[in-house]
Amino acid sequence: MRRIPMKTRKASVKNLYFYADKIEFEFSDRYSIFDWGEMPDQIPGKGQCLLNIAKHFDHLLNDNSFKTATLGFDSQKMSQRLFPAFPPKIEAKTFTYKKLDPKNSSYLVPLEVIFRFALPEGSSLLKRKPELKESCINGIFLPECYIEFSTKLEPSDRYLSEHEAQQISSLDSTNFSILKEKTLGAAKLLQKHLSEKNLELYDGKFEFAWDHKKQELIFIDSIGIDELRINAKGLKLSKEYLRSFYRNTKWFDDLSKEKQQSTNWKEKMLAENNRPQNLSPELIAAGVKLYQLAEASIKNELDSSKVNELLYFQKSRKVFVLGDGGREHAIIKSLNNSPLTSQIYLNTKKQLDYPEHKLRKVYYSNKEECLEFLKQEQIDLVVIGPEAYLEQAYSDYFRQNSFPVFGPSQKASQIESSKDFSKKIMLEANIPTAEAKDFESAEQAIQYIQETPTEKMVVKADGLAAGKGVFVCDNKTQALEAVNLLMLEKSIPGGEKILIEERMYGPEFSAFALFDKESFKFLGTACDYKRIFDGNKGPNTGGMGTYSPSDWLSEEDIEFTKNKIFSPLLNYFKKHKLDYIGVVFAGLMKTKSGIRVIEYNARFGDPETQSLLPRIENDFFYLLDHCANSKLNKVNEISEKNQTCLHLVFASGGYPGIDGKALSLGNEISISENLKSQDCYFAGLDLKDGKLVNTGGRVLGISQMAKTRKEAKEKVYALAKNIEFKDMQIRSDIGE
Repeated sequence: MRRIPMKTRKASVKNLYFYADKIEFEFSDRYSIFDWGEMPDQIPGKGQCLLNIAKHFDHLLNDNSFKTATLGFDSQKMSQRLFPAFPPKIEAKTFTYKKLDPKNSSYLVPLEVIFRFALPEGSSLLKRKPELKESCINGIFLPECYIEFSTKLEPSDRYLSEHEAQQISSLDSTNFSILKEKTLGAAKLLQKHLSEKNLELYDGKFEFAWDHKKQELIFIDSIGIDELRINAKGLKLSKEYLRSFYRNTKWFDDLSKEKQQSTNWKEKMLAENNRPQNLSPELIAAGVKLYQLAEASIKNELDSSKVNELLYFQKSRKVFVLGDGGREHAIIKSLNNSPLTSQIYLNTKKQLDYPEHKLRKVYYSNKEECLEFLKQEQIDLVVIGPEAYLEQAYSDYFRQNSFPVFGPSQKASQIESSKDFSKKIMLEANIPTAEAKDFESAEQAIQYIQETPTEKMVVKADGLAAGKGVFVCDNKTQALEAVNLLMLEKSIPGGEKILIEERMYGPEFSAFALFDKESFKFLGTACDYKRIFDGNKGPNTGGMGTYSPSDWLSEEDIEFTKNKIFSPLLNYFKKHKLDYIGVVFAGLMKTKSGIRVIEYNARFGDPETQSLLPRIENDFFYLLDHCANSKLNKVNEISEKNQTCLHLVFASGGYPGIDGKALSLGNEISISENLKSQDCYFAGLDLKDGKLVNTGGRVLGISQMAKTRKEAKEKVYALAKNIEFKDMQIRSDIGE
């Protein structure tokens, strides 16, 4: 008959079951780091691995005369003798411990006894006693095992002098010396055992109880990679691996500052809703593999072939971003949230301060100067935002100099920079699109418009036109005016050559996919609002708002987009040896006859990116890096959050400026403190005389996530009231 515990407690990592004479530890998949307690994710299978490792080390200690309190193991739990604990009284930041009588009382010793064989990067001892580094062998290994003490029963770990540790322990000098001897002996036993498995033990901790009946110290609690720091050919085979995922986050920076300033640091951070971010699917998968490798290596021998895969997630990288609009700010936000990045360099002349803590601003006016910076800083990845840099062959130049680049070559980027080039690809690859004719002469284009029986048509600039080169015409008069603007007045760039297309009908949406030389990964969809005024009236703009996903599409529509829009494009790239590396942004329309391509773009959309990226659950650096290095085949299917993200653009007066009207620029922008920096995306704005002013057509934007599009819209427009500047333009119907 199974006994019922007197008390149960859910600790940060283990579930504890208390009986009159014993305690049972149930190892969970939860994890805790930096004294925070339970973190937001779980590592599937971690608990079982830790149970198996604890069993292995427990047998090792007992077989070598290091007695533990363990009573036994079953398939889920570890049982140990229960020893009473006596937490200190806390008054005015002072901790007072009860003096116990070891002759008559058994108790849990309120110490964590820490042993160190090495001082790896991040070691707290190295920060407290940097002089020890001078005596280290090979800059890391201590000449002898170093033992120190910290508290176990206080809200946060507190390092103690040896004298204070002995007082708290209630042990006499003889038994306190025995405690140190047991620590040293057990530590050396573990070190020898692990070295036989090709593993290096850097440090760890033990916990003890005093058994007054036998007048001896015994080891309590479990021993595993959460208590030990193990190095496996450079891989942190310990909880330190999980810690490394957070060391580059703003949350960790804030946590470190709060710990120095306050004892109730956690309550303060929770009150400000300052919590650790969720790990991406890639990092959780890496955590699973880490615990599996740890168990297999400790029990058997290190499998070196599995180390390199995990080492990838242990390294922090530097990223260089070209472009400083709203799209690039969205890219920077996602890269800033990645634990795999340490610094992000933005190439910009702007003086304004961005809120992202990893961001550094630099400016170089040409690709040669940029290259020198890439070499100097040993940049790991270059991300190109705007299409203009692609057309100017920045990606080709950096690749020729051995830098990974996210962004297609100049030739491949013609899918956007030349509408005619793109149309010919679609026709050859049998990708559904509108019929079209191309013209290099205004006279020929005018003649065609006058002679064709069709009234409604679409006139497009062949080249790049900053999103303003497409004219959807209701009649021939509008079509002739479009030709005049593009080819005769040349008031819009990219019109040296034009296309005149059949007009298609149906709702529009955007679809995005990452491409490398061999494969593609579907990213998701968004809907853009091109016209300047409510009700989709007025001239086209670069985009006045967007939402993601396009929730009115069916699963069949998404599969069609993958199989008939993106897959044939990849096959064309392969056939013609166009090494397309980057994102393909397809502008699509769902017509009565099915989904058809309006256009392809060779970069992320603006403002679609501001609603697309917040929904991506995967680590964004991981995705871009694998794409840039042609390793997309190693990426699992990309996961999207089951939420809607809506983005609203704030534009300057006079925008889009195609009728010759000057933009209203240089106006001071007022942003209320109620608007959090993480919700704001900077575009055409800068600092002037210490004040924030608008400097471009689209100035900034706000994004919000919610369960439904309606809720996301309500949240965005509630926040929109916090932004004001002269002649500001926003639409009131984004999301409808």
